[in-house]
Order: sequence, then C-alpha cells, then structure tokens
Amino acid sequence: MVSFTRALALVAAAVATAATTTDAQTWCTAAPAVPGDRRVDTTKLTYGTYNAEFLFLVGYGSLACPGADCKWTSKTAAQTHIEAIAEANDRCWDREAQSEVIRGLMSSAVSSGNHVIVSGDLNDWSKSPFDHVKNAPISNVLGNLEGSGFHNAANYALESTRFSQWYDSNDDCTYTTKECSSLDHIIISNSLKSAVTNAKFHNDLYNASCGGYNSDHYPITVTLKPF
Repeated sequence: MVSFTRALALVAAAVATAATTTDAQTWCTAAPAVPGDRRVDTTKLTYGTYNAEFLFLVGYGSLACPGADCKWTSKTAAQTHIEAIAEANDRCWDREAQSEVIRGLMSSAVSSGNHVIVSGDLNDWSKSPFDHVKNAPISNVLGNLEGSGFHNAANYALESTRFSQWYDSNDDCTYTTKECSSLDHIIISNSLKSAVTNAKFHNDLYNASCGGYNSDHYPITVTLKPF
C-alpha cells in the first residue's frame, strides 16, 4: 500500500473538501489550531481545487477587499494562476512559459519517486478531455501539463458535467450553462491513475452571478483510494 502522505501536491489554488455537497459547506468552517487528518472516512482521500479570487478581487457586497480580515490585499498576492487572456501573443508566450516551469517541477517530483497532483485555474481548455461545450484550447498550457506521464482527472467525469467557470459573455447578468466552461483542472501523475475512484465538477452548489457573493468558479474534486 502506498501512503497518501507521499503524494506531492503542486497547487495553484487548492483546498481539501468533503465528499458530499452538504459536508463541503460545513466540513472546515475554521482552520484548526492543531493540523491533522479531519477525514470522516480514512479509506479514501478527496482532493479539491477551487478558485475563489472573484470573491476577494471584484469587491461585490460585504466581501469587498481589502478589509481587516482579508488575507488577499492585492491582485499580486492573490493571483497564482496561469496568465489570463492568451489571445495576445505576449500573454500566450507567458502562459506557455509558466506551464513549462510547472511541468519541469512535476517531472522532477516524479523522477524523485513522488506521486504528483497539480491543480488550479489554468485559464485554458483541454482538448483531451473536452469540456461540456467542446471548447478548443487557445494555447498549449494543457498540452504541456497533460503530456507523457500525466493525466487530466476530468477524464473520470461525464463530459456533460465538465464545467467549472462562468463567463458572462454577453454582459446580461443572466447565468446559463452555455456560458460555462472548464478553465480549472486537476492533473495527476500516471502513478495515481489506478487509485482514482471518481472525479466531480461541483457545479450544482450554486448559480454564479455578476452581483452576488459566490465565486464565478466551482470546485472540482478527485477521490483516491489506497493502492
């Protein structure tokens, strides 16, 4: 049996989540004083990624930042995801260079005998697997990260469920899944493929809105069993 503690997580924006929708909202309401394993079922590990920058940076309602209790007081502090808006050549080059650096870290970790999970808002689509509306990637970010030795956990979810982000493309403030896509990803090393029991896009938790309190992203989780 390989211990879960050997899994190396290189995360862009990740949180541990519970296995059910109800638990996901109450599992960890505050960080404990003493770190520890808070899983109810220790026979599995559910790993999640969630981009909540919208809550801190856009400044809607009572969640406007910076505030006394806000951990992210600047865009620089909060933005750890891959460069956005890749249509411009310089941004495309930047994001692909960023993905090459991450890929180097991933490959190095595998070479050292570690299992690897890399996750976050990667600001592009994958062509293998496609999201629910079959968006074509606009850069080679996912091509770099999903190369030999690595696997996108979205392969374990139904294509119709693969969306993690809403973009109000016509600025009408009306949520529709046709405007949703998957910019968030969980990439695992091939050494973990046999441990995956399921992957889920938690896009049923709420409807994103342009003036509300929810993030414009949804969590994604992958559940692993000991192997």
